[in-house]
Amino acid sequence: MHCPPFESLIARLRQGEKITIVTLGDSNTEATFHCHGACTWGELLARGIFMTYGKNRATVINAGQCGDTVAGCFARLERDVYRFRPDLVIVGFGMNDASRGAAGVTDFARDLRRLIGEIRANCSCEILLRTSNPLAPCNEPHYTRPPGRPLETPAWPLHLYVEEVRRAASECGTGLVDHYKLWAEAKSGPWPASTDPNGLWPRMSDVIHPNAFGHRIFYQELAPALGLINRFPWEA
Repeated sequence: MHCPPFESLIARLRQGEKITIVTLGDSNTEATFHCHGACTWGELLARGIFMTYGKNRATVINAGQCGDTVAGCFARLERDVYRFRPDLVIVGFGMNDASRGAAGVTDFARDLRRLIGEIRANCSCEILLRTSNPLAPCNEPHYTRPPGRPLETPAWPLHLYVEEVRRAASECGTGLVDHYKLWAEAKSGPWPASTDPNGLWPRMSDVIHPNAFGHRIFYQELAPALGLINRFPWEA
């Protein structure tokens, strides 16, 4: 599920204007060892803008922080987001939030809407929400996989948090890229669909974190929002 393209930002990029993008999220946004030195999806986004529109068209600021949650990010918004006066903020939370279980969903929904409101009030910018990638837990027999949904542990009901991200995008009128849905339905190469944990693992560094291949897929799913190329010239 891709959001409609941000036509005003695309028009500015085509006209040679420079825009600022902040990527706000957790360890699946921050540059970590899970990519083993390869580009994160945010770094690929910067390269995609360069390859599509030319040099010096965008500043992409990585405001990911390992272990962060929606509730936790408010303390750093001035430092990591507002002072850059971004034109687009890409928000990706839910993975760490979901560790609170079903009891935390109501607070997550409230805080996500508060975050959208505060970003708009302070930046007057476009906002794009991202759902989390599915978990890749061990294929243990006592876990039941609901039809059409990736395997999850009872203590980590990520799908409930993903649904709140979808609702917030619809109710607040933000963009949305639904990685969770796309990964659950899609196939990559010869592997089975990602609803099968064995199909998800080639994209993953561990149970939670995508590897470089997973970040490449993130980019591919985000690229249509800014009209970016799908494949880079150096790729086979």
